[in-house]
Amino acid sequence: MDFIFETVYVNAHKLNIYLHIGIGSMAIGIALTQLLNHKGGNLHRRLGRLFFKCFGIVITTATLGLLVFEFRAFLAVLTITAGYSGLSGYRVLKLKGRHPKAFDNLVAMLGLVSCFGFVLAIEHFHLSFSKATIYATLSGLAITCLYDIARNYLPSTFLKRTWLNEHIVKMIGTMSGLLSAASGNVLPSLGAVSQLAPTIVCTLLIVVFLIHNNRQVQTSQV
Repeated sequence: MDFIFETVYVNAHKLNIYLHIGIGSMAIGIALTQLLNHKGGNLHRRLGRLFFKCFGIVITTATLGLLVFEFRAFLAVLTITAGYSGLSGYRVLKLKGRHPKAFDNLVAMLGLVSCFGFVLAIEHFHLSFSKATIYATLSGLAITCLYDIARNYLPSTFLKRTWLNEHIVKMIGTMSGLLSAASGNVLPSLGAVSQLAPTIVCTLLIVVFLIHNNRQVQTSQV
């Protein structure tokens, strides 16, 4: 019986890993394609829907891997951060400048609770990655959650003017989380560099796309 259980467990673990890697690679490929194609067009919308489906599978398999097979603190932090960023970025498209709904506030509060929980429990985890990297990731998540809660009190005019910028920041941030997880697993010998490099590159991309988007808005208003 133990042998059968172990065999099933090992095979289930392998299947979860293969599914996570395969769909995760597809999600990264779609995200990179989205950077290049025409924003707001039919292809962009179709690929966006496909990305969110793949992303849901990636987060689900990552969560199963952490809870059932092998818990690793940094990957748990990345899963929560990327998951929140992706969900919040999706909700931005649904709201399009409207104030958050009860669901959005609940998710933001859960994100904050997760941050505080990790900070309090981090000393009890075996850390294979830099603690500074984990704190930096949690800080980014906390800031995003606080902003999302603050949207309840921001003027509608501001939200309607900035929702597209918010979508850009959150979706490129989601891609950053996927890339950091991938590089951290593929290039563990590089240590913190393997996680920080995608973050730095994606931060630069955010700046570039924000400048481009704002210039387009200004041009359309002339």
